[in-house]
Amino acid sequence: MMRRFFYPDLTNKILSGFNGLGFILNHTFQAGYHMLEFSALIPDLSIDFLLIFKISDNNAINYSVKYQQGKSYKRIINLPERSCCLYIEINNSNGLNKDKVMLSFFRLIKLRKHFALKRMARRLGKNWSVFRNKFYPNIDDEKCLFLAYNQIFSQDIGHEYKLWMRYIEPGLINAQRVLMLNEEKRSEVNVSIGVLCCADSYQVSAENLIIMENMLIRHPNIMVVYPDEDLVTALGKRLLPNFKPDWNIDLFFSIDYVSNCCVIRRSWYEENADVFEKYGDRLAVNILLLRIGAANVLHIPLVLAHRLLEKKTHDKYPPLKRANVLFDLFSGDLTSQFMGLDESFRATFSLPEKKPMISLLIPTRNQLSFLKKCVESILNKTTYSEFEIIIINNKSEEADILCWFSEISRLPNVRVVSYNSAFNYSAINNFGVKHAKGSIIGLINNDVEVISPDWLTEMVSHACRSEIGCVGAKLYYGNGQIQHAGIILSEHNVAMHGHRCFDGDADGYQGRLKLVQNYSAVTGACLVVRKEIYEQVGGLNEKHLAVAYNDVDFCLKVGKAGYRNLWTPYAELYHHESISRGSDDTPAKRKRLKKEAAYMRKVWAAELANDPCYNPNLTPLKEDFSLRVI
Repeated sequence: MMRRFFYPDLTNKILSGFNGLGFILNHTFQAGYHMLEFSALIPDLSIDFLLIFKISDNNAINYSVKYQQGKSYKRIINLPERSCCLYIEINNSNGLNKDKVMLSFFRLIKLRKHFALKRMARRLGKNWSVFRNKFYPNIDDEKCLFLAYNQIFSQDIGHEYKLWMRYIEPGLINAQRVLMLNEEKRSEVNVSIGVLCCADSYQVSAENLIIMENMLIRHPNIMVVYPDEDLVTALGKRLLPNFKPDWNIDLFFSIDYVSNCCVIRRSWYEENADVFEKYGDRLAVNILLLRIGAANVLHIPLVLAHRLLEKKTHDKYPPLKRANVLFDLFSGDLTSQFMGLDESFRATFSLPEKKPMISLLIPTRNQLSFLKKCVESILNKTTYSEFEIIIINNKSEEADILCWFSEISRLPNVRVVSYNSAFNYSAINNFGVKHAKGSIIGLINNDVEVISPDWLTEMVSHACRSEIGCVGAKLYYGNGQIQHAGIILSEHNVAMHGHRCFDGDADGYQGRLKLVQNYSAVTGACLVVRKEIYEQVGGLNEKHLAVAYNDVDFCLKVGKAGYRNLWTPYAELYHHESISRGSDDTPAKRKRLKKEAAYMRKVWAAELANDPCYNPNLTPLKEDFSLRVI
């Protein structure tokens, strides 16, 4: 008969208030793997704890915990030696009242080693070993697995960067060295092939310069090469890496993330010597980048440039001058407005003289309270006037909504059409497009609610640009946190909402929550696209993606057709996610979701493996732009 172990709740052994910092648990914990489980009553949405397991007077093991209100916390930890005491420290950076923090449940369950490793591997997903072979060839499996697993819970960006520099960066640099040694044209590498354009507060080593110049030799079509960067203190400590996307022209409109350090092909530099002489290197790069295509710009996802933290720049490069020079190129088609972030501005594109009609498609099945709020917010708050609302009724049977359909359809710009087949989000919207009178289509979930009156003006102005495909909005949960701010592609998760659950007023990673930019995909909960493009790529995929990922698939088809997808923070709405269809919480729904994910991995394998609007050094497992350490 198998022996059963009981691990009690230890909260009755916890003493509060060591030096006013938190709690003490005088209890012995054996060495090895443990499942940590606890819950707490806290006065804020989230709180940071630091768990300090005392090994001896001079040795301790620390684990940082980001605890969210109303949730239970579960995580595998490892104690290399027996611990005699646990200190639970409370981070008071938000000025909260610690007296109102109470641990309601706490226990550690001793795990057998093989079981702990199996659980961690399952949490990371089946592809973790592939990442392990790529980034950690010299670390044993157990250590690599535990290191990777802990990054899911890591809150310390500085610690993450130390791990990245220690375990990942050397391999990436060595890979470049191998390529250079094996390059048949290696003998041609010399400083004359490229010109370094660098702000005076930046430094690039001779070795890193050679890596960038080598890219010009290996790629004859490339005119500009730019790397990732970080900050360096006077003592040589490296901080705050900026892992950039590949060439992202709409992000570049918003903020110059290229010219502070890049290498320019010398022949191209000499061909445009008059521009460089007139405007200086950095402004000239800004002007000329807009004259060449994405195929002529190369991003190296390596930290090859370092900005000196204590050194003040003396560049004659005021952002206002940059804005004026760039926008002169567009003959009055856009205007600029400086925003809160340093050296960033908002580019506002002009609408056509005759504003185009946009058809807003809203599928629904019952759910009157949400649908009514959605429709009335559009009608009452939207400043853009040329729109029609098409409500697609998918077999609603509740009397109140059927009565409301009769009332609302009396409005001249609101129609209700019936789709009487089984729920298929793709088919429903394709059906709606056939009824649309507008030259622009808006896919709108029935659980969104308008916040900013100019949301539709902003989205339509971008959708009218000939090179732009899908346009996405900034969506918030009801509590004000971010729900959608662009989609990140991932082999592991297929698609993730970047910055999800960040505070609504947060800047985001490198300010990206406040900047117009290109993303590979945006959510179909609020998506605007020209009707001709919708029809050109065949609409949403009814056959393989009836419910999930159809918006991602659609955006990728639009991108493949040669258009840039775009996300803007200046179109703001609330989104109460998946109200009509519910969550994927039944065996049948989970099976369907798994099948749809498999389709995406098969059809879009290359795109999921390398999202150009993200960075391979950022994690594919989380949505917070934290560093990748597996």
